[in-house]
Amino acid sequence: MRNLLLSILLAFSAQAFGQLLSDTEALDQMRFDVQYLASDLLEGREAGTKGEQLAVDYIKAKFGNAGLMPYGDNAGYVQAFKFAAEPQRGANCTLQLGRKKPKLDEQWFPLGFTGSMGARGKVLKLGYGIVAPELNYSDYPDTLEMKERVVAFSVSSPDGIHPHSKYLAHHDLQARAQRAAERGAAAVLFYNDDPTAPSPEGRLSAKVKPIGIPVIFLKGDLHEQLVIDNNPCAIHVDIVREERTAYNVVGMIDNGAPNVVVIGAPWTTWAGAMKARSTAANAPSTTAPMTTPAASR
Repeated sequence: MRNLLLSILLAFSAQAFGQLLSDTEALDQMRFDVQYLASDLLEGREAGTKGEQLAVDYIKAKFGNAGLMPYGDNAGYVQAFKFAAEPQRGANCTLQLGRKKPKLDEQWFPLGFTGSMGARGKVLKLGYGIVAPELNYSDYPDTLEMKERVVAFSVSSPDGIHPHSKYLAHHDLQARAQRAAERGAAAVLFYNDDPTAPSPEGRLSAKVKPIGIPVIFLKGDLHEQLVIDNNPCAIHVDIVREERTAYNVVGMIDNGAPNVVVIGAPWTTWAGAMKARSTAANAPSTTAPMTTPAASR
């Protein structure tokens, strides 16, 4: 079997396979490569951005100069793959409860598993939104009609939020909202009326799957004035969720050895992971100046 070096390398000498470099030369080359890849020009190298493409081009050139054979897609160095970009809040997030229009972030915010859409309906308070048949407990009346209703849940539980709660298995807010959606609710509004219960955060993440209706959190004690049965409610949540293309850069060394070696090194960053713009903050997490051919036995 051929000996393959499948590399996503951050820095290596253009003379990697032609001659040995002195320690000083290797360090100088590595320093130059890191400074370029970590520079403001590459804007953090976030996957799916122009900065990533600049890094791809740079590494491709290094691979070519070093004599690596392309081992990516279509006989090239680049291997493309799709990924879900970190969601971003759009410009059209609005809330009206009765005649009041609470201020975004100051008085309310969408939760990370919200759907991106609008909804209208009358408010319907349903306790905690918990169904626990093993405890003979349900916040849903048997004959409840939830169509065109904005259901409102407390983030707490019948015995509070703590590690010894009998309802611990039912504390998850996304599961509560999903149940409401499955029962026909137009939207879900959470509020916190329990001083011992933590309030949710509004952080968005590509790892969190949205449900099919708007889900928001009303901050502070505003719920005392506005979360009233049959109060008209109009919600619009605007969350931008994109699928982007990112790239691996893959090269090969075939030296006829019987084993295969795969070496990977991260050179991109993911949204939110690297916001600082200094060279130290933006530096790739792995650097590997190559001064002699790699081999595995």
